[in-house]
Amino acid sequence: MLGRKIYRADQVFGISTGILSPSYVDRGDLDARLAKLLGKDVHIALRGESKCGKSWLRQRAIPNAITVQCRLKKTVRDIYTDALSQLGLQLVREKTTTGSFTIRLQAMGEIGTDLLAKLSLKKLSLKN
Repeated sequence: MLGRKIYRADQVFGISTGILSPSYVDRGDLDARLAKLLGKDVHIALRGESKCGKSWLRQRAIPNAITVQCRLKKTVRDIYTDALSQLGLQLVREKTTTGSFTIRLQAMGEIGTDLLAKLSLKKLSLKN
């Protein structure tokens, strides 16, 4: 077995937060198809049976992605709240005295503050 690396069982099998390289299999150029879709202005949903490799595929294609679990009974608000919180942002809903309400973004940390600064700069540049 010269030239072949020997792996321990835990390096190949099991549940891991990282990609176990010896276990990863590109299923019929799926990586390339996903990369092509990522270059387009479309929404992408990965779905499949449990433990079939969805998370590893996503990790390889988008290593620092925000992931939101879309489960039964989750509302659109739940999904946005989850995604924004991962960016260090919080939606704050405030009721006014007239009965209407306003919504604002609030930074919850350094990352959120940086992101809000970028959003503000973008907003300013759109006005000019």
